[in-house]
Amino acid sequence: MTRKNTIILLEIIFVSLLISGANVFFPDNPGYHEMYYIPYLGASALVAAVYGAGWGFLTFTISFGIIVGGLPFLLPLFHPSWSSQGYWRDQLQFSYIPGSVGLLTIYIFGVIRSSALSQIGTLKVRIHDLSRENWLTKKKSD
Repeated sequence: MTRKNTIILLEIIFVSLLISGANVFFPDNPGYHEMYYIPYLGASALVAAVYGAGWGFLTFTISFGIIVGGLPFLLPLFHPSWSSQGYWRDQLQFSYIPGSVGLLTIYIFGVIRSSALSQIGTLKVRIHDLSRENWLTKKKSD
């Protein structure tokens, strides 16, 4: 793994842990499933737009792992009265639509980013060719 990839991975883990750390203050809403805007999905879409769809899907997977694996064990440490009774039912009931929309959003943002990078690459080649032609023309005229 290159240094850049390692830094991106650490950024993704940090953002996911930061969001889950804030989620500890909302024990009645684990995974933010009652909110209109779910920060875990927003972070995944942002990562997909900046780094690409693969990194966005990785962020989604890490966030999913935190919601499923981390929060049920972390919340009782901070809120002793919190019970996991109904947690899985609520997550299954409220997560499939936002999860599906989140995956679609990650894919779309990744495709937009890939398309933009492709167009930028094409323009760089065109500018290089035009500069070379301009230099050859100038050289011939001198």
